[in-house]
Amino acid sequence: MVGQWLVDETTPLDQSAIAELDRQATRSVRGASPRVAVLLREVIVHDVHKLFGAANVRLDALVVHGRNSRNQQFYMPATFRFPSVKDHDSLPIDENGLLIFDGNPLHFLDLSITASRDTTGADDLATLLSRELSNPKTQGAVGALLALGVAAPAAATIAGAVSAAAVLGDIAYRLVRAATGNTIGVYRGSFLQFRDAFGVGKHPGDGGRFRVKDLEFSYDTVLDEALPS
Repeated sequence: MVGQWLVDETTPLDQSAIAELDRQATRSVRGASPRVAVLLREVIVHDVHKLFGAANVRLDALVVHGRNSRNQQFYMPATFRFPSVKDHDSLPIDENGLLIFDGNPLHFLDLSITASRDTTGADDLATLLSRELSNPKTQGAVGALLALGVAAPAAATIAGAVSAAAVLGDIAYRLVRAATGNTIGVYRGSFLQFRDAFGVGKHPGDGGRFRVKDLEFSYDTVLDEALPS
């Protein structure tokens, strides 16, 4: 199912990136990563695909990262529901943005966002994933991420976890699509800690907005000191 994302900001792990991971794996970086927040900015729905009136919309976001400890799991799902959205409406997000991640990632940060018509009674992403990750068929991806729990994982372990994060994003897409029936895989991005600084900055980088099919949006990844009070 990889490849359904309308916007994909992932950069493959080339030999240079793997060599850098190998250098970093020679010492522990646990506890050395900054606090990072991901804030979704203005989201405009240009067409709710309803002939008359408004429609209910949901956004689901999944952030997967390399820190696995008692204080922070390796993934953070979020579901946001917006009732009575009409064509060309901006979703009610305040000026500080919609917080979809706040934590201390390690090694990498992987983000996926889906949009759907909200369905009455559909579970949120956290519930859907909780059930799915207990399924033995998904234990391979989960195991690759749990392997990062060692003090200083090898480069191959980190690279395997980055690949597993992509699989988990695709699982989330499939689960939401099954629950709602009309999900769009809007965005996926994957950023390494040392090569990409976790993707800190504006997305898109020109300060504008992505326009994909009937949606227009942007997001910021910011360091702790840049968060609004």
